[in-house]
Amino acid sequence: MHKSSEIDKRTNDRYLSLSEATNKIKTLRKKCITLDDKVKGLQKKVEKLTDTFTIDVDCSLHTSIMNENDRNVKDEFPEGTFRRLFWEQQLKAARCTDARQMRWHPTMIKWCLNLKLLSSSAYNSLRTSGFIKLPSERTLLDYTHFFTSKTGFQTEVETMLIHEAKLSTLTELEKHIVILFDEMKIKEGLVYKQNTEYIIRFVELGGINDILSKLEEVDESGSTQHPPIAKHILCIMVRGIFIDLRFPFAHFPTKELTGFKVIALTGDGASPNRKFFKLHSVKSKELTFKYRNPYAKEERYIYFISDVPHLMKTTRNCWSHSFWNGNKRTLWINGKWISWLHIKHLYEQKLQQLVHSNGLYLLKKLSKDHFYLTSFSRMRVDLAVEVLSSSVANMLKFNGDSDTTETERFARMFDQFFDCLNVRSPNEHVTKRKPYLKPYTSSTDERLCWLKRDFLGYLDEWERSVNSRDDICNADKAKLMLSKETVQGLRITG
Repeated sequence: MHKSSEIDKRTNDRYLSLSEATNKIKTLRKKCITLDDKVKGLQKKVEKLTDTFTIDVDCSLHTSIMNENDRNVKDEFPEGTFRRLFWEQQLKAARCTDARQMRWHPTMIKWCLNLKLLSSSAYNSLRTSGFIKLPSERTLLDYTHFFTSKTGFQTEVETMLIHEAKLSTLTELEKHIVILFDEMKIKEGLVYKQNTEYIIRFVELGGINDILSKLEEVDESGSTQHPPIAKHILCIMVRGIFIDLRFPFAHFPTKELTGFKVIALTGDGASPNRKFFKLHSVKSKELTFKYRNPYAKEERYIYFISDVPHLMKTTRNCWSHSFWNGNKRTLWINGKWISWLHIKHLYEQKLQQLVHSNGLYLLKKLSKDHFYLTSFSRMRVDLAVEVLSSSVANMLKFNGDSDTTETERFARMFDQFFDCLNVRSPNEHVTKRKPYLKPYTSSTDERLCWLKRDFLGYLDEWERSVNSRDDICNADKAKLMLSKETVQGLRITG
């Protein structure tokens, strides 16, 4: 029998009653005690097995074993593979009598840096286990700090980009790139950088002696003047279109980036980004989605793209306010409501299936996190995409409720819109059985026509439907549609 009273472990504590929260704490406490006992038991078992069956292997025996297996490994792993390189590096490290004699391969260094960035403690545990040989933290430090990081353009970073992309081997088509930019909130506070004697907070304030002297200066009102501290940074990233290239480059776009050809700029819907797009408009009321590159040698445009994941989140957020979360919006088109309550009914329907079914139910991914949004869950793209999905649209259609037809259409439209602009694998459209994820191979692809004809036509139809109503004022009409900023971003991108 299914325990219907059991609390979902993923449920946010703020939605639990006092008794439910107390029961949850007691349950978690019992689980912790049980797991602690299991861990202690396993530790004793491992120690007993280690004392009984293990033998000490000295360095000479270790090297001898590796030499004997060298031929078998080389026959198994062909030249040029990472597994072959990993074995050769381990064999080379085992033969070194002094760790300082070891010279690690650059690919091995990159792999170790990746491990350390994922988890420093895991890397240290793996290295100190003695099972495999890995570079020391001091060695990795030399590779990550071979030049001083600064704001703005740096020659060293530009050289790294050219080397990383192998620019000299790229074709003219592969040199086309997109520049992505995004503003990020950073922690406030001052940090003293020893090698440059700067106090930094993503803005350079001068030498330490200048700082101390300025602190002693007092203006006429008697208050000390403090220099401004940055609260945000704008990150610029280079992204390849036809090659796998992701490279954080600088703080602002350039006229010509080290031999590459910039054809698009991508940013979220923040107000400064929208103003930046509008600065390039020929007419003040015209929607700006491209601008002729004045620095390009040939006739070439730079296209502006609003970040698609951000658009999916803002669209979902507008929908979540429709008859829910303060009722700030009441989305409406063609006489039908697009209500967040329809998602609520689907979630309640799933809960009933969980109680009465034998483990088989629809909408497996739909959870309480999708419906009860918090400040943190609103930032998660996966929750927005899973709500604005074909599975939700199919479930609404399966229920056969005539009141949800426009909600079904709304979810399906944005599911296809996201798929059209989220192509990232040559086989994903097959494994997920979603044709809109198929890689683009032609400029006349039907999906490009769909974006212009059907998706933008859907937004036009929505606007005409709302504007045709004469019984409400303009302020109320605005509540019947998505936010102006979201619609503008959708039109620019579509």
